[in-house]
Amino acid sequence: RWVRLGDYNVGTKADETEGLAKAVDYEIVERIDHPDYRSPSVYNDITLFRLDRQVEFSEYIRPICLDTGDQPFKPTAIATGWGRTEWGGRGSNVLQKVKLSISPVDRCRADYRLGSH
Repeated sequence: RWVRLGDYNVGTKADETEGLAKAVDYEIVERIDHPDYRSPSVYNDITLFRLDRQVEFSEYIRPICLDTGDQPFKPTAIATGWGRTEWGGRGSNVLQKVKLSISPVDRCRADYRLGSH
């Protein structure tokens, strides 16, 4: 079991990415799941991994920023991932990025009947 940090194209070999992001592999030595997570719920869906050594930050490897509560509201957000890019398709090998508009909760409830599934 291992974690690769700093890589955005999982479809290439290390020697094909010269001049691009420098990926670093770390071994997972411990996995800690949130004690209140119950599949398939989206609540408490988080896991911590203890790695075999300290992570060295770089241009491509940075800590995640968590909301401190004192950030001004922004009407847009950015989502990234290697998920599917078309219905029924395969996940992407290259990290994808999309800009999203944030809607008020009452509109989401009306449009998607939040809590009905």
